[in-house]
Amino acid sequence: MLHALLALTLLAAPRAARAQACTPQVTGLVLSGGGAKGFAHIGVFKVLDSLGIVPDMIVGSSIGAIMGAMYASGYTGSEIDSIARALPISDVIRAYSPEAPGVIGRLPALAVWERDGSGWALQTGSVREAEVNALMSALMLRGNLLARGDFDRLPIPLRVIATRLSTRSPVVLDKGDLAQAVRASFAIPLIFRPGRVGDLVLMDGGVSDNIPIGTARAMGAERVIVSTLPTAAVDDALLGDPFKVALQLSDFLFLNDTTQYRPGDVIIRNRTSTSNPLDFSAAAIDTLVAGGMEVARAMFAEAGCVVTRRGGGVGGRATARAALPDQVTDVVVPGVRPVEARTLRVALGLASERPVHEDSLRRRLLAIGQSDDYHAIWLTPQRSATVSRTPGAPAADSTVAFRIAPVFGAREAFLTGGAYDNDLGGRLWGGYANRALLGSAVEGAVIADFGKYRQEVRASARRRVPAFARAVPLVAQVGTIGEDVRIFTDSAEVAPIATREFEFAAGVGRTLERGFAVAILPYVRAWRGADAEVGAAGVRVHVAQDRRGSPPHAVFEADVNTRFQRAHVELTRSYTLASVDVTPVARVGWSRRAPLQQQFTLGGFAGFPGLRTTERRGAHEAMLGVDFTRRAYGPLRALVQLRAGAIGTDGAFLAKRAGTPFGELLGGARVGVDARIGVLTVQVARGINTVGGDTWFLRVGPWF
Repeated sequence: MLHALLALTLLAAPRAARAQACTPQVTGLVLSGGGAKGFAHIGVFKVLDSLGIVPDMIVGSSIGAIMGAMYASGYTGSEIDSIARALPISDVIRAYSPEAPGVIGRLPALAVWERDGSGWALQTGSVREAEVNALMSALMLRGNLLARGDFDRLPIPLRVIATRLSTRSPVVLDKGDLAQAVRASFAIPLIFRPGRVGDLVLMDGGVSDNIPIGTARAMGAERVIVSTLPTAAVDDALLGDPFKVALQLSDFLFLNDTTQYRPGDVIIRNRTSTSNPLDFSAAAIDTLVAGGMEVARAMFAEAGCVVTRRGGGVGGRATARAALPDQVTDVVVPGVRPVEARTLRVALGLASERPVHEDSLRRRLLAIGQSDDYHAIWLTPQRSATVSRTPGAPAADSTVAFRIAPVFGAREAFLTGGAYDNDLGGRLWGGYANRALLGSAVEGAVIADFGKYRQEVRASARRRVPAFARAVPLVAQVGTIGEDVRIFTDSAEVAPIATREFEFAAGVGRTLERGFAVAILPYVRAWRGADAEVGAAGVRVHVAQDRRGSPPHAVFEADVNTRFQRAHVELTRSYTLASVDVTPVARVGWSRRAPLQQQFTLGGFAGFPGLRTTERRGAHEAMLGVDFTRRAYGPLRALVQLRAGAIGTDGAFLAKRAGTPFGELLGGARVGVDARIGVLTVQVARGINTVGGDTWFLRVGPWF
């Protein structure tokens, strides 16, 4: 009997020890920074979800703040995985390319100077500030609406770590606009602009505390689950790009937490030492997420039972998703002119005593980010100050008030550009934009473009007004164009024909879904060419994909007036097959009684293989082609262009006319190299075609 009791006592001892080890503890999840390597955190989230572990709090720096804020907002690991893969990160972080203000239009630039109240400064950087901030506002929208200014109201309380620029001391953000806080936390020095929260100027949280265990302890964490993103030595392969050099240098600034770990802490050291912090490709994300899951599973298996105070643990159950507020009580835009405030409210679709449409608001934020009107729009949602006591009125937790803080783009900008083409000669252009013309809400711009064969001067004004539940720009333009139209015969080029146009147009524009923008511009136009002076009144409709920083994939333009009609469609789209970039191209143009300067040239200003640029001109155009490019060495890419097309004259579309090039199907190919060196683009190629044409194509800079 004594032996039996002794045996039971010995068996019970380890059980008691295990029960004590599994006692619920206040548990903090700590997420470090590290660029694209932060996708490994998603793997950790998935393992936490599978084990039913719900942290009592989350603390994050840099990319850890982004991922942690989404997880704290109630998204599951799988949902964050899906959202992250759909992010247009490669669009907002890319090779440096100066950009003109939207009021100027798609005028390429070699340099842009901006002034925003403190003198002129050269536009630098390869990050699209407005797009980054809009992306953060869209990603954090759910959490922002739930927190309404207090990060403790999130499904999981959150702390975001940033660094005060003046002292390099850590700043713990727990209130305010969630997107603004997260944006400040990943303001990597030399890459992103510093963030502003109140009177504080902040940079990346990793500079002062990349693994903020101390903050979790200060919040009362008795145990921490830490997901780190180790960094290897300098990767020589990254040093050819200034942006990548800056990111590599920023790694040296990151200060990892020196707090001693305690027994029971779970330390997940993700295998990210060899990962590229700028690789956001699908393959890299797959590897990082899978690696995070694998390491997290191993560490939780080694840790045994982990139980949090929130009731989560092995066999536990995650908390239900919190309900979002669904009624707006107030929308305030302090510190701006009433017309700007009203226009912004309409652009966001927000109004007092109206419902909150989360998906619509997210789409509108992203659309505004495509413009250069604002660097950021911080919604700053808050709990309503007053709630109606009327029976049946919404309760306090179902309402939200917005105190919107817009950050306007540069008020003035000046740009310059230039190009050279061996057929068209040199070209220089410049432009000036003012977003508050004469202190008003009207934007104004002037451009001048001078080339060997074509000269243009144009002035425009734009004002956004609320209409059709959108901020619709009213546009007015006046300009003059002088062009010497080149004339070719079978054997040589003859004297050009001088033409001149003057136009005044005024109309409206609007951004549509899927990134398309449409403009409808009634106009009056006068021109002089080979014939006498002619005048006309008409309307022009222009539709194009409107994504800043990249050429439009689709363009449609129709021009109808009392003298002629004209329509043009151009489609392009790039794909990557293995290591080859493939770009199909299609152009179709039709006109009736169009003057010489309004007719189409085969291939447009990109030309046609084996022909001199603008050599074949007619009332109609049809062309199909495909470009193949592959990186060859350094900045050089091998280039192959295949084209087939024809031009036609008035009458039947592309009808064959004997003894002329009209209606003749032409095939051609160009082979050469192109390169991007800094902000300059260079292309050198040799072209041949089916009618014996054999020409060199040389172009430095863009030709638009």
